[in-house]
Amino acid sequence: MYVAEDVIYLADGQYASTHILKFASKAFPSIVVNELFCMLLAQTVGIDVVKVTHRKFSRVISAAF
Repeated sequence: MYVAEDVIYLADGQYASTHILKFASKAFPSIVVNELFCMLLAQTVGIDVVKVTHRKFSRVISAAF
């Protein structure tokens, strides 16, 4: 995934991924929030971690490739 000016693209070719997407599932519905919590907790206690944010998407746009 590559994000430029708040537009999301699939990273391909010359572009490196800048973000990682995490998805919940029926088996693990809270996995995304759990990972966010763990990363923020690690940051709070002084461990160097990458910047993490939670973003919820309300719709999916698919394209044929």
